[in-house]
Amino acid sequence: MRKRTTIPSISYKNLPRGIYGYWVAPAKKDIHYPGKIQIAKGLSSKRLLETLIHELLHEYFPDITEEKVTIVAVAIGQALWDHKFREIPEL
Repeated sequence: MRKRTTIPSISYKNLPRGIYGYWVAPAKKDIHYPGKIQIAKGLSSKRLLETLIHELLHEYFPDITEEKVTIVAVAIGQALWDHKFREIPEL
């Protein structure tokens, strides 16, 4: 298995209410062509953590169901949160 050499671009923008983020699949199905992730501006630190994990799961495991992605993202997010992982605000 070849190593992934790139990660998806991640940007923050105003999204419709209730949409925390989304993943855009790459044009080519090749590990060297990553997708793009959009994250809603203004999320709480915990929601941001869970959303970023959720969208990254879509990037790396595009064939798993939305339900499984959500369950795993929330579980990983909670574990990291419990261990004091937090967003560092920009100065």
